[in-house]
Amino acid sequence: MLDQIFRNMTPVVKNLLILNVLFYLASIVLASKGINLIDLLSSRHFSNPDFQPYQLVTSMFMHASLSHIFMNMIGLVIFGTILEKYWGSKKFLIFYFVSGFSAELVQVIYNMASFYYYTGTPFIDYNSLVPSKVSYAVGSLLYTRHLGASGAIFGLSAAIFKYFPNSEWYLMFIPIPIKMKVLFPIMMLGSIYFVFFPMGMNIGHVAHLGGALGGFILVLFWQKDKRNFY
Repeated sequence: MLDQIFRNMTPVVKNLLILNVLFYLASIVLASKGINLIDLLSSRHFSNPDFQPYQLVTSMFMHASLSHIFMNMIGLVIFGTILEKYWGSKKFLIFYFVSGFSAELVQVIYNMASFYYYTGTPFIDYNSLVPSKVSYAVGSLLYTRHLGASGAIFGLSAAIFKYFPNSEWYLMFIPIPIKMKVLFPIMMLGSIYFVFFPMGMNIGHVAHLGGALGGFILVLFWQKDKRNFY
């Protein structure tokens, strides 16, 4: 079954899957040698001295756990294969990276706004911080790493919503199909809710919204007619 799924994958989806898996395996192998690849390649607030511009891209290929990468790669294979067949490989690859980058960009803007709310400035002098006096909110913004392909995957779901709104999808533990024109708004409303009420979950809902927004805007530029596809 897995062999059949792999053979039916489109070229860019297949290569992105391989890259994500290789990065994940490398993070495990190098961790045993004392090299924290997740820390090196994940993004964070740019007031943090460990921030590097390349992390805005490399963070898309880093995953914190097996369940993290598994869920994202399922979305990549299912949504990505449909869209690459529809758009072609070049256009799909551009869309994927634009969605992933927009997720990081929106996260950066959100962090700046949050910093301004808590400190009166969007930036902070890291060297002047007194750790014992850093509030939980500021510390969370400053030290939290951003990683994963989920921003790009949410961008793909936005494209499915736009082009294939009446396609039906099954969710775990829900035995009835849900049309994407219903499912996608639920996903967005859920992400918005958990941005304000995170409930202790270490999930980048802001990045999810950013990826979906970037993907949806790009689709609006690309769509040449108003017909729905089924």
